[in-house]
Parts: sequence; structure tokens; C-alpha cells
Amino acid sequence: MFDPFKDFDARGYLRNVVGEKNLNIVKQLEHDLFTANLADAMAYLSRKKSSLITISSRYTQFCLATFTLGPVATG
Repeated sequence: MFDPFKDFDARGYLRNVVGEKNLNIVKQLEHDLFTANLADAMAYLSRKKSSLITISSRYTQFCLATFTLGPVATG
């Protein structure tokens, strides 16, 4: 089990916002979050003038921050 924070028992897998420990549920949550935020993320990225690598990195950060910390402001 990947547990870089050493707090799986207290905070769930990778400190996800719901504290879920079941990896199958976490995977479904990640997928649902990804698809739910895809349009907003693409709209945000379309307003930016960046390289593909930078765009990909920012989108990944957006998705991970939203999953682990809750909704993130994009404006």
C-alpha cells in the first residue's frame, strides 16, 4: 500500500477528502471527479497560453488538489 503520509488509518488513502480506505471506491471517486471537472478544466486551460507539458501538469495538479483538498478556485 502506497502511504507516503503514514496516516492511512486516520485519513484514508492519500488523505482523500472523504477519508475512504477502500481502493476500489477511491478509484471510482477519482474517475467521477475527473469527469465532473473535465469541462471546467478544459475551459480554464483554453484561456491559457502555455506549452502542452505545462498544461498537462496544471490539469493534473487541479484534479489532485480537488480530490485531496476539496474544490479548487480556478479564476
